[in-house]
Amino acid sequence: MVATRTALLSFLCFLSLSTISEGRRYKKSYKPYPDEALALLNSTVERLYKDAPDVRVLVTLPGKDYLDHLQEVAVRNTYQNHLFKFDLNYIMEDGVTYGCRVNKTSGGRLLKHRKPPNDNAQAQVNKNKKMCGSHCTHHGRYCPAFPKDELAKHTSQNGRDLVLEVLRRLCMTKLFVGSYSDPNFFEYVNHFADDGCLENPKLGECSMNILQNKIHGFNVAKGSKFDKCVMEAEADTDKTNPLLEDSLKFSLALKDYTPNQLPVMEINGAKYAGKMRADGLQHTWCSHFKGELKPVSCDFCAHCNNMKNCLWLLRCDGHKFDVKTYKNPKYETALQIVEDDVEEVADMTIEILAAGVGIGMAVTALLWCLVEIKRKRAVAEVGKELPMDGFRDNDDSGFTDNDDSAIELHEIS
Repeated sequence: MVATRTALLSFLCFLSLSTISEGRRYKKSYKPYPDEALALLNSTVERLYKDAPDVRVLVTLPGKDYLDHLQEVAVRNTYQNHLFKFDLNYIMEDGVTYGCRVNKTSGGRLLKHRKPPNDNAQAQVNKNKKMCGSHCTHHGRYCPAFPKDELAKHTSQNGRDLVLEVLRRLCMTKLFVGSYSDPNFFEYVNHFADDGCLENPKLGECSMNILQNKIHGFNVAKGSKFDKCVMEAEADTDKTNPLLEDSLKFSLALKDYTPNQLPVMEINGAKYAGKMRADGLQHTWCSHFKGELKPVSCDFCAHCNNMKNCLWLLRCDGHKFDVKTYKNPKYETALQIVEDDVEEVADMTIEILAAGVGIGMAVTALLWCLVEIKRKRAVAEVGKELPMDGFRDNDDSGFTDNDDSAIELHEIS
């Protein structure tokens, strides 16, 4: 009996560790804030948002972009409170630089380490036609940041397939998730990594299999808006693509980094120099909020040994998040006033309605109006009204000083 139980626990431990290998976690395991905490979150979000720093990641290759370290920080501070301002920029190169197009408009090169095309540009374009067809899209208009020979040092994929993967992510963000910090975007990124799509010779099929079969709610069927967004590049049209064009323009303005220095993370425009771990990223992000009032995650997870577990599962060293025991003098008093008023009026409502429905409803309405006036006055010191029903999101799931790659089973279950 003991041997059977031991074997079963070992098997469950193996499954648990396999599911979140290398720190990647899926949306189904994510623990959202409880409903009773929503009023607390909504009461502070507007005042905190102005201090929330801008986080940006600059990357050359999809799949090698720090997202596995950012996931817990981004999702916890976006889902239900929308405080995490995050953008992801895929750095690209103009085909003019590689001799894939004749420069008719810009009059200059994109990245400072590239050489401009020679005088006989059209002859060079004709000579490079085959290479450009496999390295760029849109008749040589959009290309990876690395030239073909250098790209081979980083990945076995050809440049064209990488640009198409960037386009799929841009289309996905525009049509489905709206933000790179959305849990559904990380769900895709996790599957992309675990399915080995970046090493798959059929990268496009690998990506589409995830979108069709592993991410619910994304309409990627033939003829859909997503299909049209991506298929324009597949048709290899010579027209500009608005999404890729925006990425190209951002790359044009980039002066501080060369492709070999990427990926880079910036916080409020300054390069993040800390260790790429969940605890370092969370603490740095939290440090930008001045004053006593901080996001809930900054207080609750501040001293946890396993930051990833705290952010993803709302457990700090074995202690679950409980809004009733969560203390913060900035909103504790106002929340208690709201709870007491609601309970008191609810009891009175039952008694009044029992006495007579018609008069009872009129008196009840008056009582609720008085409660609302009292509530507004009570929370004036906090600086923001607390909605009676709280905020509800419309969405449907690093390392610390203790190695998160060896996550303890009791922290997961």
